[in-house]
Amino acid sequence: TLAITYMNAKKKHNKPLMLKDTEQTIPFSVFKKELSILESVILHLSKQGMKQIQISHLIDKDPRTIWTTLQRANEKIKRGEVA
Repeated sequence: TLAITYMNAKKKHNKPLMLKDTEQTIPFSVFKKELSILESVILHLSKQGMKQIQISHLIDKDPRTIWTTLQRANEKIKRGEVA
């Protein structure tokens, strides 16, 4: 799933997919099959103490997208959908 998503995004954006201006890495252990890749990344960065606006700038997404994605991930966790 990660490889396919990466290849599709690379074709779409035609530039390397990296976290902007950082050495930040995301461990594979944060990815859960019950969460989307974006939900997993945003949830991990949020748990690392990053603010939503920082995450927004880091992954080049609108702050409203970050908020919505984080809410959905937290709701899935709350409902017990995430192992």
